[in-house]
Formats: sequence, structure tokens, C-alpha cells
Amino acid sequence: MSKLFPLIIFLSGFFADVCAQQRYADLKVTLKEPVPGDVIQVNNPFDVTVKLHNQGADTIRATDTLRFSLSFDTSVILFLVDTSTLDYIPETGIEIYPEDSVEYKFQFGVGTGWDTGFTNFCVKVIPTNSADWLADTATADNKGCVMMRITDPSLSVAQLPTGISSVGVYPNPATDVLNFKISGGSTGEPVLVVLTDVLGRTVIKEHSLSKIINLDVSALAEGLYGYSIITAKERFTGIVNIK
Repeated sequence: MSKLFPLIIFLSGFFADVCAQQRYADLKVTLKEPVPGDVIQVNNPFDVTVKLHNQGADTIRATDTLRFSLSFDTSVILFLVDTSTLDYIPETGIEIYPEDSVEYKFQFGVGTGWDTGFTNFCVKVIPTNSADWLADTATADNKGCVMMRITDPSLSVAQLPTGISSVGVYPNPATDVLNFKISGGSTGEPVLVVLTDVLGRTVIKEHSLSKIINLDVSALAEGLYGYSIITAKERFTGIVNIK
């Protein structure tokens, strides 16, 4: 599903160039803002900061176009650019030498009526130039994502969280079921549990209103995994061993 978002967002870039070298692009994208667990309010633009690292052998020139695509979970944002509807914002003027990085910052906002709750926000950047051929054939790391929460202060909401005092994780090592026991906080407070592998890939993601959360980890390969317990105001992290 795609959402039409008739907004020219506040793309005011700043660039941090490093030293120079020489034209095959392999762009790596890291999302630095927002951070996991951030709470975003509707009608209140938030900062988005993207680090772009050129791992290729050739320079991404200022005349090349970088296509910035934004998505919330499975919803890709559509933009009205001039008279065209695009699923990306085209940006030029960004030059990145091989093995150099730049940071690009802009603001984005969602309006009243947007779905509230936890969402996986992603920024994908693809370099292109149809006149002076440029392609990135290794696009697996061209996207940065973060789990955040969207709220609408105008809506009637339940009591705000009073604060989680501790999170128990057992057994550790785990084989079939991994349990999380949350102490403190408000009853019925939404909690997001995210389990990631050593490469940072999400392998399990579960929303819960319970203070005791049971994850089926029987299908996971043996090894170390990171976990994040995310509420509207807090984030707890740690490492578990799956055997």
C-alpha cells in the first residue's frame, strides 16, 4: 500500500565531505536520526539524518541524482514533485568520493489522521544518472530503518507510562522459548520487543500489552542475539544466547 503525501518536505541538506579520490558507486546508508524508540508527534516535523558512505571505486558527483525514498512499515510515501507523483525525492548537489561519507539532514512530518503506534521508518537512497551512466548494483545496504512510535496528542489516551524499573530475561541461554518479565510501568502499557542477529537484522518483532512476554525462538540458529524492549519513553537493551 502507498500513501499519497502532497508535501514538499523541508530538505535542507548539510554535507560533511572528507578527502578526495575517484566512478562506480556502492552506497551504504545509515539512519542516524531518528533513533530507536523515538516518539514522534503528528503535525510536528522531526529531524531525519542519513549518513551516506561511498564504498565504490568511483565518485558520486554533484550532477548525479540521489533518490530518497521514505516508508512506514509497508507504506511507501508518494511525493508531488512539480506536476509528477513520485515514490522518491530527487536530490542533486551531493558529491561523495570513494570511501568518503557525507551526512544529509532534512525534516519530515505526518499530519492528523496518520496511523499512531509503533512503526518501522526507513530511508532508502539510490544513486542514478541516466545521462552520464551511474548505477549501484549492490543495494542490500542502501536502506536504513528504525523502530519509532507515532502519537497524536489531540487523541484521548490512557495514562502515560510511570516507568519500567527492570526487565528480567530467562532462560539465558534459551532453546525454545525466551521470556521477558517487565517490572514497573503502567498496566496495559504498549511494549515492543525486537530481537536482532549479529548483523543487526531483525529476526523477531512482537508488540504486547502484557508484562510477561514469551518469544518462540526455536527456529533461530545458535548464537548471540541482541534484544530491545521499547516503550513510549524508554528503551532497554541486552544480549541473549540461543542454543
